[in-house]
Amino acid sequence: MRTERRPTATSRSSANRPGNLSNPPGPDSPACACRHRVTHPSTCRSVSLCLRMSAKAFRAPNVLPFPMSKNDEILGDVGQFLAAAKSHMNVKKNKQADAKVPTKSWQDRLLHKYYLSKPGWVDERTQFYRLIAKYVRPGSHILEIGPGPSNKTSAFLATMGRVTGLDVDAEVAGNEYCHHKTIYDGVNIPYKPASFDAVVSEYVCEHLAQPGPLTKEIHRVLRPAGVYIFRTPNLAHYVALVASLTPQWFHVIVANALRNLAPGAHDPYPTFYRMNRPHVCRRFLTKAAFRVELLRCIETYPTYGLSTRLMFYPMVAWERIVNSTSLLEGLRANIWGVAVARDPDGGSTS
Repeated sequence: MRTERRPTATSRSSANRPGNLSNPPGPDSPACACRHRVTHPSTCRSVSLCLRMSAKAFRAPNVLPFPMSKNDEILGDVGQFLAAAKSHMNVKKNKQADAKVPTKSWQDRLLHKYYLSKPGWVDERTQFYRLIAKYVRPGSHILEIGPGPSNKTSAFLATMGRVTGLDVDAEVAGNEYCHHKTIYDGVNIPYKPASFDAVVSEYVCEHLAQPGPLTKEIHRVLRPAGVYIFRTPNLAHYVALVASLTPQWFHVIVANALRNLAPGAHDPYPTFYRMNRPHVCRRFLTKAAFRVELLRCIETYPTYGLSTRLMFYPMVAWERIVNSTSLLEGLRANIWGVAVARDPDGGSTS
């Protein structure tokens, strides 16, 4: 009598194990992701469902959906899923890094907090350039007094017309934005009358030992209706007041550090502050036959408070106070001026 051999527990589990070589799959068995033939496709079906749910959780774009058709064809594999998940995590990390606002120093953070982030806030330099653009016609011949080496103001003026640089310092020879560079004695301008359409000076008036004669020279070299545009510190402001009461050696030691300038910056030039109050500016300009078009005082962020927080916060408080009302305009940091040259025959031009 023929007896039938029963499979043991080990042999049953071995027979049911997918991909068992002792029980090879037939040609009609479905294929799994790893290209094996399996006798029980339900096992791979559960794996594919797991991968689909994980792919959805990670939102990995490179993982294809795993269709569950009757023949149980499964697309994608574990390696592809892991690579896509890793790629997703890298993208997420990069987005988080990009979302962070890089800050180089406490100065950057505080300036951004109190000034740069405020809607409509415009820095003083940009405002001054807009003033120049308002009064200087494109294509003008411009004389810049005290430009020094290449700088942002000279670069801006070069977009408005042909720039001639006039300075007491030989550093002007390195100014790439000036078509002509001339060294002078601080009073006598070595050009013929009516040579320029506009004259611009930025933080120069405080260094003038003889502002009266120089303003007359400026008027002489301007064409009728030509403009003289300048900005200079206001002596009524605490920074200029302290500077006027301290010696030059103190300026050399302290000034650049207070302004947080880079090492190697030029030492401050000697100051006299003889044309640094609005009414004094008006007097010199009127005596030089100018018609004063504009005189106003401006206060923006505290440049001299960028060396330490102990100075920054009180200076911010001062800025807020003097800008709170026009009654305190005379105490703001800088003076802006626009003066129009009168006709040589005595007539006023507009």
